[in-house]
Amino acid sequence: YGVFADEKVRQAFARGVDIDAAVEEIYFGQFPRAWSILGSTTPGYDASLEGSWPFDQDAANALLDEAGWTARDTDGIRMKDGKRLSVRWIAWTPVPDDRAALANAIQSDLKEIGFEVQREVLEPGAYNEQYEPKTFDLTDWGFSGVDPDLLRSHLHTDGFQNASQVSDPEIDALLEKAVATSDQDERNELYTQLQQWNATYTAIVPLYSPSAIT
Repeated sequence: YGVFADEKVRQAFARGVDIDAAVEEIYFGQFPRAWSILGSTTPGYDASLEGSWPFDQDAANALLDEAGWTARDTDGIRMKDGKRLSVRWIAWTPVPDDRAALANAIQSDLKEIGFEVQREVLEPGAYNEQYEPKTFDLTDWGFSGVDPDLLRSHLHTDGFQNASQVSDPEIDALLEKAVATSDQDERNELYTQLQQWNATYTAIVPLYSPSAIT
């Protein structure tokens, strides 16, 4: 949707945020930064993704240049065909202080590479009005589960929580095959493929993995 229809822009967004620093500063080392769309304790987690897409402003800038966002306006925001590189992020109120701080860190990091993120905090009713027709560029979710089938809700074309608007028959088929098989090794392999696909496609940018039970 919007500028995120370009894979290079999605990848630049992910590489342009210093997730390690933000998570460490906000959570004081309590939670690890996430590398995958599955948590490290979820069956099928692909540990090979750890460290595979670190913070790299130079790489993020190069990706945006390749995507054609080479001009800058007077605010330092990138431009292409007369349009600013600006995205709209909607969030559901009330927003916990830690999530607000994390959002501020993301906005600050991205501004350094000329990527503007405008965040709107909405009441639940107003949020739902925006969410259903997907009239936004970004939103943030917290999700967890002991079964990797949770990805079906987020990545399947018909998934209720498919905020990224993924619509790919091959991904749908992988998700459906994974939930249908009783072979655990096959299931793990299918979820590995899905995690590696997301690491490149960048439908979802994982931030941190809550690991405390209170």
